[in-house]
Amino acid sequence: MRMAYDPCLLFKKMRMYTSTICQLAYGTVPDNIDEYLQKGQATAHLSLEQILTYVMDIFGSDYLRKPTIFDIGKLYERNKEKHGLPRMLGCLDCTDWEWFGCPVTHKAQYCRRDLGPDPFILLEVVASKDLWIWHAFLGYYLCDGIYPEWVPFVNSVTNLFDGDYKRLRYKRMHEGAKKDVEQAFGALKNKWAILATPAQANIKEKLVNIMYACII
Repeated sequence: MRMAYDPCLLFKKMRMYTSTICQLAYGTVPDNIDEYLQKGQATAHLSLEQILTYVMDIFGSDYLRKPTIFDIGKLYERNKEKHGLPRMLGCLDCTDWEWFGCPVTHKAQYCRRDLGPDPFILLEVVASKDLWIWHAFLGYYLCDGIYPEWVPFVNSVTNLFDGDYKRLRYKRMHEGAKKDVEQAFGALKNKWAILATPAQANIKEKLVNIMYACII
């Protein structure tokens, strides 16, 4: 027996999906799509949260999982082939996402004096050469006013001696590997415009869901 469907319910779901894609892919403010989709700001935010929850529940276990032994072996081979660094899982780096809606009570935790008074939230990822992000963390700086040294050995090589070719080559190899993460950041922001604009949400958990869903 063929099941009947409700056209109103189908139209409501299509509006919810369209509103979510407009916010994620184009960075559209919910007020701008109110007239087109007949959807208020509060309802648009609620639709975004529901869709992101579905994405996390369905695909999170597959795309945000820790690498298995098989995955580690493939990462070793790929990075050694491209960068010449044995037993390298990927390159670690971070980028900032300006947080426009940061609550005043938490503003001091997400600000740095050398980067201005505006709060921002930090995204730390480990990515390989195929732009696969297998580790992501969204939070604030671990040290107060100190940028974390993700590659301390590379940054420590400042004054090279004339015969120190190995350290120079190792430094250049690390700099080349770091471009994998920078390309992953660029791909994320080009694909999802919401990550290239200041975050409007006032709750950190909402930002975490947005970032992880875009990574998935």
